[in-house]
Amino acid sequence: MASRIITINMRKYLSTQPRTRRIKRSMRYLRERIAHYTKTDEANVRISDELNKMMFKHYIKSMKPVKVSVEISEGITKVGLFKDATKPTSAQAQAHAAPSSNSASPQKEKAAQKEQKEPKGSAAKPAVKPGIGKNQKSPSVPGAAPGKKQAAEGATQK
Repeated sequence: MASRIITINMRKYLSTQPRTRRIKRSMRYLRERIAHYTKTDEANVRISDELNKMMFKHYIKSMKPVKVSVEISEGITKVGLFKDATKPTSAQAQAHAAPSSNSASPQKEKAAQKEQKEPKGSAAKPAVKPGIGKNQKSPSVPGAAPGKKQAAEGATQK
């Protein structure tokens, strides 16, 4: 049983395809490239469920290269998502991080202290002059600088 790791450039093909049909065509292109690299028939290429779900999730908008692991046995090519053994998975990373840090990060602690000092709803609002709202005109005051409308009216009266 021979196994390989293959990286396939999806952008080369998908950039010419309409967005509504990229998923279906990306799977077809992946199957074609794997068959080409392994010198097998496209009908004998089997794509794993994990790789299929990843393609449907990410390749609606993205056209990143796909790194796959390929196993060839008895004329059938099995394609799966490549998992790097040197990189820890998210579950392993959380398991290693949880015992070593019993307290929250310093940033979270600062945010919690700010919330304790000032609750969100109790902040004092700035005072608004009575009679002047957001969408109301300010009362015309004699001697005040004219606004755009007042300047245009003054020019037409002269």
